[in-house]
Amino acid sequence: MALFAAIFLQLTPSGAQAQNAALSGVVVDAKDGQVLPGANIMLTARDSSIARRGTASDAEGAFEFKNLRAGEYKLTISYIGYARQEIQNILVHQAGSQQLSIKLEPTGVSMNPILVSASRRPEKLLEAPASVSIVDAEDIEARAALTVADHLKGLPGVDIMQSGLAMADISVRGFNEVFAGSLMLLTDNRIARVPSIRLNVYSLIPSTDDDIERIEIVSGPGSALYGPNSANGVLHILTKSPLESEGTTVSVGGGERSVLMSSFRHAQRFGNSVGLKISAQYFQGNNWEYFDPAEPDSIIKGRQTVNGRIPESGLISNERDFAIDKYSLDVRLDVKLGEQTTLILNSAINKIDEIVVTPIGSAKSNGWEYTFLQSRLKYKNLFVQAFTNRSNSGDTYFFRSGDVIYDRSRLWVGQLQHFLPVSAKQNFTYGFDALLTRPDTRNTINGSFEDDDNIDEYGVYLQSETELSPRLKFISALRADKHSRLDNLVFSPRAALVMKTPRGNNLRLTYNRAFQTPTANNLFLDILTTPDAFTLGAMLNSRYDFDAGTNIRAQGVPSGGFTFRFNDNGPQFRSPFAPLDPRGLGIADFIDFNDPIFTNTMWQAARQIIMDGFEENLVSNGLPANIASSLVGDLGRAIIPQQINGVENRLKQINLEIEAFEDVAGVTDIPRLQPTITQTYELGYKGLFASKMTLALDFYHTRIHDFIGPLVIQTPNVFLDATSLRASIGSLIESNYANSSNFLLKSILLQIDDPNNGGNGSGSPVDELVTLFSDSAAAIPLGTVTPAEAIDPTAVLLTYRNFGNISLSGFDLNLSYYLNHNWTLSGTYSYVSRNLFEKSDTQLYDIPLNAPKHKAGLAIAYSNRRIGLMAELRGRFVDSYPFQSGELIGRVDDYTVADLSVEKYLSEHTKTVLTISNLFNNVHRELIGAPEIGRLAMVRFTRMF
Repeated sequence: MALFAAIFLQLTPSGAQAQNAALSGVVVDAKDGQVLPGANIMLTARDSSIARRGTASDAEGAFEFKNLRAGEYKLTISYIGYARQEIQNILVHQAGSQQLSIKLEPTGVSMNPILVSASRRPEKLLEAPASVSIVDAEDIEARAALTVADHLKGLPGVDIMQSGLAMADISVRGFNEVFAGSLMLLTDNRIARVPSIRLNVYSLIPSTDDDIERIEIVSGPGSALYGPNSANGVLHILTKSPLESEGTTVSVGGGERSVLMSSFRHAQRFGNSVGLKISAQYFQGNNWEYFDPAEPDSIIKGRQTVNGRIPESGLISNERDFAIDKYSLDVRLDVKLGEQTTLILNSAINKIDEIVVTPIGSAKSNGWEYTFLQSRLKYKNLFVQAFTNRSNSGDTYFFRSGDVIYDRSRLWVGQLQHFLPVSAKQNFTYGFDALLTRPDTRNTINGSFEDDDNIDEYGVYLQSETELSPRLKFISALRADKHSRLDNLVFSPRAALVMKTPRGNNLRLTYNRAFQTPTANNLFLDILTTPDAFTLGAMLNSRYDFDAGTNIRAQGVPSGGFTFRFNDNGPQFRSPFAPLDPRGLGIADFIDFNDPIFTNTMWQAARQIIMDGFEENLVSNGLPANIASSLVGDLGRAIIPQQINGVENRLKQINLEIEAFEDVAGVTDIPRLQPTITQTYELGYKGLFASKMTLALDFYHTRIHDFIGPLVIQTPNVFLDATSLRASIGSLIESNYANSSNFLLKSILLQIDDPNNGGNGSGSPVDELVTLFSDSAAAIPLGTVTPAEAIDPTAVLLTYRNFGNISLSGFDLNLSYYLNHNWTLSGTYSYVSRNLFEKSDTQLYDIPLNAPKHKAGLAIAYSNRRIGLMAELRGRFVDSYPFQSGELIGRVDDYTVADLSVEKYLSEHTKTVLTISNLFNNVHRELIGAPEIGRLAMVRFTRMF
């Protein structure tokens, strides 16, 4: 920052020579002669010491550059819907004035823009060897948005799950999830995810909408050039250089849900070689409301450590605060060190308060801070960069447990790339990447793995591009990567054949092999998600000197995997009730399935729970507490047997979607995690027809090997078998009841035989007692089949697993038609063949794609530069689909929404934008565990200086 400030204060624009010349002109439509206001005009001198200047045509299409130095200049004129035009060799004489008449040819929409993300170097959209969508600056500025995600809705293949005003999870062609990180997120070539947890948080991107030049989305694998974790695509946000975008922009706005937003951007050149920009933004609002029934009314905030939980507060209210508060500051310095050398330094800070939906329940983020430092050097065809991303979680905690999240993790990256043109028909691109992930969670996320959780990744790649003929191009690439937590090198080949037709259209056939490495969470996660999940601790801890509760805990897969213990009786398990066993067992000790001694221990615990409930019921019905306690004591001593024989155990596993237990056959070991390998075959077409229509159609087939699934419960619980328990206690209860002399107890028990109370009216409560105690006891989870590597020996384990091979096919359609000078019609449709991979002999669990089979969009846009009015009405349909991510399981219902944006220039440098998302207020939920989304109307005013 000190460097930026020093340059800002000390450098001044050069201007020693007299500058009296002028250049002016008018920009018109070449076909009808209509003036074109707002055309972008750049003036570049042949003399590199003369600063480049820019302006825009006024309401009459006119422009003027004053105070020019004599010399030779180039004029570049661009206007959306028209062909870009360059006028070379304009001679400007001292004290002279020239006037130009510039006629632009209409082309419809922006048909063939330049992009960089498909091949990591500039190329035309129609010639790119990948499926790419672009959102340009004009589209971005024409919409009032709170995050980048708002600009991507309706794009082909893009899946967006909005979970709040400023929160969304984005993927391409499926495999979305809460805490989504499968999409490679870049900002100006910098990996922009949150370190360690590999999470894309779009509300933590500091770039303002006024500073974004364009957004590029590459669908499909990108590992050959971008490395690991780009198997599902690349989202690249590119911002404006201060050397090419001087000026100041101020925006303020507001809207429904108490939204207030403001942004500021200032870019200035110092001479012809130094440019500085500063941008900042702030917004606040009130999120849509959602209340999780699993969250207690009050909590004690605390930090988990390897030695136990350390409280950090007393008992406090756990009421949700739905307010959102965000600010960011971004500073960038561009320095031209020579004719072909540029140094770029960039740093930013972003801070936000909001509710974050996670796979293990929602968390309250108070002052989560994200910062980065980046340096880039471009010399001819060489690109070198280094950057670091840092996370500071502030005061963030889980609503369900009160556990504090401490995250000070960092990502360090160094990259080098060189483009080598060997001849006019052959070039190579090669490079090296180093990614060093340094988690720092103080045991709150990585728990007992905290001291051994660093990840180092190194990769090298080479791409060849060969022009086989003027219309045929072949691209091939190979990448090799080494991950410090994996044994073997991972290879990512790529091949593409791109053909241009005589009419300028593009046909391509591509193959990509990409991979996704295990995340830090996959490997090192160790976090309590739900304490005392079955409330047994709350019911029994006052009776015992140990914790009778069973937690649900999320744990990453260790280097040796998870191994379960077995003997001839089946899987062995562990139980919080082990201290009650007469053999002196502890909770870490493994217990044989169907062990008769411990089965009696389980019966003792279950019997006590049922009698406590019976006593509470008597008191609630008016019986004095002392009498109720005495009667229940007699019930336990005289009627309900204390020992059982011949009772078996059963395995059941909690289904979080229906919140009920289901029978399971057993458990299988979980091997060490391997990288997910994705192979994609794609046939794509991009066409331009009569300068009126663009068509993009992509067919793809994807095969995925060793897919790493979401957090899933992998450990069943142990229960008493209801049938054998009923047989064991039935005759004993009958004889004990007959022999009992406690007539008050008998008269009370007779009430449960009453048909009005659910009894069978037989005149005896024995049947009802047997059913009550056998069925109730058989519904209580009294142990858990846990692996030897489980950190919490009795907890239900949420963890990850490599699944087998899965495959799917699909296609994406993107169509734009230029109706006339003012109107454009566009539409998208995406289809995928499967969105649920059902369990089988080789696949233990269902795997949802977390995305719809069908989604579509339709938009009509109006643009009239003469009156300064642009508008777009866009409709989106998303089909229903199954969803699972951690403890969040369910089905997302289909929904259809319409969005409206209107942009109006009030003067040459002042405009207002109205955006209404979900225009007709179709209240719907896009993510399980998140609020329903309603309408949001916002207005933004922008002034440019």
